[in-house]
Amino acid sequence: MTEYYFPRLDYYFMTSRDSDKAALDSQFDWQRTGKSFEVFADDAVALSAISRFYFDRVAKQKARGSHFYTLLDSDRNALRSLNPRNQALFGKPFDEGLDSYAFFPTKAGVDGTCASGQVPFYRLFRGNAHFPDDPNNRFTTDVAIYNNFVAQGWDGEGVAFCVPR
Repeated sequence: MTEYYFPRLDYYFMTSRDSDKAALDSQFDWQRTGKSFEVFADDAVALSAISRFYFDRVAKQKARGSHFYTLLDSDRNALRSLNPRNQALFGKPFDEGLDSYAFFPTKAGVDGTCASGQVPFYRLFRGNAHFPDDPNNRFTTDVAIYNNFVAQGWDGEGVAFCVPR
C-alpha cells in the first residue's frame, strides 16, 4: 500500500492497486510521500478485506473528493445504505470494492492495539468542524505522523486495522 499526495488540493490518497500506482506515477501533480506498508493481496486465515469508498466532490468547493478505507461490516453497510445503487453521485459514498487484506486489531480505536508481529494502521479524519469545505481521511502506520496531525486539529480515530511488520 503506497501513499500519494496532491499538493494543489492538499489531498492524501493511498492504494495497493498497481493500476492506480501506474496512473498516479505518470501524473506530474501526484507525489509519493515515501510512506508505504505491506498488506495482503489475497485472502488468508485471520485476514479481513479492506473496502475502499470514494466520496466525489465533497471538498474544496466540490473540486476534490475523499477516500475512506474500512474492514468493518458495520461501516460498509452504513456507507452502502447511503448509495444503495452504488452510482457515482456527488457527495455519496461509491464502493470501489476490495483494496487488499489486513488483520483486525486486538482492540480498535484511540487506545487500540495489534497482535504481536503486526503494526497498527491509524485512521485520521479532517472534518468540517475544524476544516470547512475540506474533509479528508489520512491513514498511516507512523504514530509520530498520527500525533502530528491530531495536534493540527485532525480527528484521531486510532487503530483501524493492523498490517504485517
